[in-house]
Amino acid sequence: LPCVTPDEWRRCQEVGREMRDHFADALNDFTQAQAIAVELNQATFVKAIQDQLSMMGVIDESQKRTIELATQMHELALKQASASTRSAFVATDGRLIELPLLGPALPTTTPAQTQAVIAFMRRELSQIPDLPATRWRRRLTEAQILEGEGNLPGAISSYRDAATLIEQERRTLPTDATRAGFTNDKVHVFDRLVLALLSRGDYAEAFQWNEQARARTMAETLSSAAVQLPTDSGRGLYPEFPAARGANQAALATGDTGAAKAADARYEAVLARIRQEAPRMFDLVDTPPASLEQLRQLTRTNRFDLAYYFLDNPRLIVWHIGPERTDVQSYYAPTSVLRNIASRLQENLAKRSPVFDQDAARDLYFCLVQPLLARLETKQLVVVVPPELEDLPFAALMDPKSGEFVGETLNLSYVPSASVLMRLQHVAKLDGADVLAVAGPRLGNATRDAETIANTFPQHAVVLPAAATRSTLMKQARGRTVVHLAAHGVYSEKDPMSSYIELQPEPGHDGQLTASDMLALPLEGAALVTVASCTAARVSADPGREIYGITRSLIYAGARNVLLPLWEVDDEATSLWMAAFYRAARDVPLADAVRRANVEMRRHAVYGTHPRFWAAFKLVGH
Repeated sequence: LPCVTPDEWRRCQEVGREMRDHFADALNDFTQAQAIAVELNQATFVKAIQDQLSMMGVIDESQKRTIELATQMHELALKQASASTRSAFVATDGRLIELPLLGPALPTTTPAQTQAVIAFMRRELSQIPDLPATRWRRRLTEAQILEGEGNLPGAISSYRDAATLIEQERRTLPTDATRAGFTNDKVHVFDRLVLALLSRGDYAEAFQWNEQARARTMAETLSSAAVQLPTDSGRGLYPEFPAARGANQAALATGDTGAAKAADARYEAVLARIRQEAPRMFDLVDTPPASLEQLRQLTRTNRFDLAYYFLDNPRLIVWHIGPERTDVQSYYAPTSVLRNIASRLQENLAKRSPVFDQDAARDLYFCLVQPLLARLETKQLVVVVPPELEDLPFAALMDPKSGEFVGETLNLSYVPSASVLMRLQHVAKLDGADVLAVAGPRLGNATRDAETIANTFPQHAVVLPAAATRSTLMKQARGRTVVHLAAHGVYSEKDPMSSYIELQPEPGHDGQLTASDMLALPLEGAALVTVASCTAARVSADPGREIYGITRSLIYAGARNVLLPLWEVDDEATSLWMAAFYRAARDVPLADAVRRANVEMRRHAVYGTHPRFWAAFKLVGH
């Protein structure tokens, strides 16, 4: 549940009818058995059957309530699947409905149902083998049982054990791709632990575990130690490791306990050998995440607020961390509805609709921004968004009362996680920057724009379209403060790391500089890299919250801040916006320069009428 399609709901109803038919048969058998026991004067059996019939009464009510609840959930799911306004979840007085961080979002579960679920989970627990590869699942199930029983300290302890076991196994995996993939279906373990800790006000530990689950491999690769990770050939010294792990998982899947134990022993032996012979293979992927105190110190030094958004369906959880205070709020806002509204707004902007969808912009402001306003301590907001809202342009969200946009009232930027933010660099201003401006081929305004931007700074170099090759960029980019790339771009939905910008072809390279190619760019120390290319800011985010696309590659390559558009913007509007941004960036921090460029564009007679002309530009960093 919830069932949305007609086929899903038809099957659900069939299961409900089968369940009730089986129950009726069982009740009839017990009733006949009781009558026979009475006739034979078997008091012990009569009592036992009576106890069972009493339990059947509880089960009967539970089943009826389950079917009733399933119907309600189905109707709600249908409503939410098509809903595209906040009216689907606001209270009758027009306010967001506050919810507890833990427990059922809708208080419809009876005590008997809760106990039935706990009993079922205890049976499940008894069937999970106590082996290293499955131990985290046992701890997770224990935690869920304890949470259901209201034992929050015990639940936190078991969630913590489960998360620790996942981290321990994760460190044994040889590449960032395999580590990210391993945690994709386990991130909910960290989420439950974080929510449990937040619910009792333990912000410091909640922050630690939250960072463990967000852009984890990205933070590790950015760390000074992780740069020295073993090469692929070095990892090949232990080919028996993946084989042992594969045999272990295969044996567990077949249910062969004996084979599973034998495979588990071989798996543990390989791990022990690697730990002894190559301990750095484990240590270098154990980069500690940023601590809450470190982040708080950064917010005080650079004066900004950070907001984490969680979607724990049907909850929207907003965790605010500012220079002086930290707080968390939870609201009823089903993920499907938020995604529908966000999709409406994104489509409206990306497809160049002549009429701006103000309703969608206001609804998203109401849900995502308004709850924060009274808590913000500064005018700069750094946001960490969930995968479902990764491409949402916060700058285009509109205050229903004033009609002003977030992009003109707040200095706004984005980061994948706080740990990644700690490894980026706050830029007070670009005055005195050494700028490289590259004009790609087949782009009308590219040369003019590159020269305009470069001439804003005393130290500059311009690469014209005929010379704008990959090899030229590799030579010219090294040591620059700012690298500005104006070129055609293509986003690959299927493989975001194959997204590319178009440069001039040369021997040995077709001119398509992919996100994967960008990993090798010499950008170490670059305060800002701008890619003025349509959809360059688009990324995909996996369930483990690792992002993939041009943004990831540029940060990996050394860029301390990245500026890119989320959709294809009008050429002339882009020229004006970029010129305004770079002029402002000579004197103010980057996020403030973005806001000032937005404000200037809002005053334009043509381009100020629709956010699609100016709200596309996404600053990653601070």
